[in-house]
Amino acid sequence: MGYADDGGVGCQYGPVTDDGWDEKSDAAAVVAKHVGATAINKRDVPGAPPSTHDFDLIVGDRVIALEVTSATDEGSKHLWKAVRTSSWVEPSLHYSWSLTLRPDTLFGKLQGSGVNHLRQLEERGVMKFTEYDKHLTQSPASRAIQQLMKLGVRNGVAVEDDPTCVVVGVYGPRGWSAPEYLNGTVTLAIDANIERLRNAAADERHLFVWLDSTSPESQAAVRHILSFGGVPDAPPTLPDGLDAVWTMPGAVVGEQLRPLMKATVSGWELIDDS
Repeated sequence: MGYADDGGVGCQYGPVTDDGWDEKSDAAAVVAKHVGATAINKRDVPGAPPSTHDFDLIVGDRVIALEVTSATDEGSKHLWKAVRTSSWVEPSLHYSWSLTLRPDTLFGKLQGSGVNHLRQLEERGVMKFTEYDKHLTQSPASRAIQQLMKLGVRNGVAVEDDPTCVVVGVYGPRGWSAPEYLNGTVTLAIDANIERLRNAAADERHLFVWLDSTSPESQAAVRHILSFGGVPDAPPTLPDGLDAVWTMPGAVVGEQLRPLMKATVSGWELIDDS
C-alpha cells in the first residue's frame, strides 16, 4: 500500500493500493531483521486454535510471539470503497481543487452541488478554505464554504492545472498532529490484540501495528515526528504480556518510505530501517 504525495494536485493524487501486498509477512520480516531472528514460523494457519498469534520469531534458543494488525479508520475505509476513484476531471471549473473529506462525506452530492459551490468560490476569488477558519461568517463566499462542509468537505485548495479536476483525500497531504496521537492509536491496537499474545507460549511478546493510510491522526503524528524531530515523550502503557510494540506507516510519508518505530516500557525509538 502506498500514498501518492507529490505536493501538488494532479488528477492521480490519492491512495495507491497493492492488492498483492502481504502485510503480515512484511511486518514479520521487518521485526525479524531487527531482532536477529533466524527463522519465522507462521502460527495462525488453517486449523490453528482460535486466538492463535500470527508468528513465532526464532532468536537463538528464544521465541518471540508476534501479532500483526493495522490501525484503520473504518469510516475512511468505507468512504474509499464508495468513492472508488480519487479524482475526476471537471471541465466546468477554472481551477483544479484538492479536497480533504470527512468519512461521512456525501460523495454523490459532492460531485453535483459540491462542484457548483466550488465554482462560486472561484467567482469570488477564494482559492483556499479550511474548517478551522474563524472568519467564515464574514466571508462573501461563506455560504458556499458552509454548504461544502455540510457535504463533508474539511478543507480545499485550488491550483492552476490542466485538465481541471477535483481530487479528494481522507486527510491532508501536509498535515501534522502531536506525536502523542501515536500513543492513542497504538493503545487501541493493544487493547484489540493483547489476548492473542497473552495466550502465546513464548519468551517475549511483540505487537506490530501498520499505520493505515486511512488513519489520519497517526499519519499526521508521524509527519510531525519526521519533520520536527522527537518521538512521543512517553510510551503507551504496555500491559503485562506485552514486551514491545513496533509501528510503521503502510504508506510513503513525505520522502521517507515507511519509517519504523518501536515502543517499550523505556520509551519510543525511531529506527533506521535502511
